[in-house]
Amino acid sequence: MINEYQAEFLLSQCEMWLRTELHTLRCHLRGEHEQTKSHLWELIVLHATASAVISSHYQQKEATPDISSLIQPEGEQQGVPDICLTLDQCDPFWVEVAYLTPRNHKQETDIERFPYY
Repeated sequence: MINEYQAEFLLSQCEMWLRTELHTLRCHLRGEHEQTKSHLWELIVLHATASAVISSHYQQKEATPDISSLIQPEGEQQGVPDICLTLDQCDPFWVEVAYLTPRNHKQETDIERFPYY
């Protein structure tokens, strides 16, 4: 996966782009080791989403002041989708990041087959 320094870099870059501190995500990344992978995956997807929006929407590498209005991370709210996108000429839509870990052989087989259903 990624190491602690890489995660810190991605998190700091997301906070800069979104102009907010991601307290909950930071807390989760420092939490229980078993759950770290799912939160790292959330961070990676958030970073990739923000980077894509910035590069395609603004045709540049730097965020502008209104980027934070286009991408809303989950934040302190629990039970809501991880990312809300509000892009031009498009209704808002939500992204729920999922990291699946199998607990037995049947679940492992189901996860491997999932993309093909």
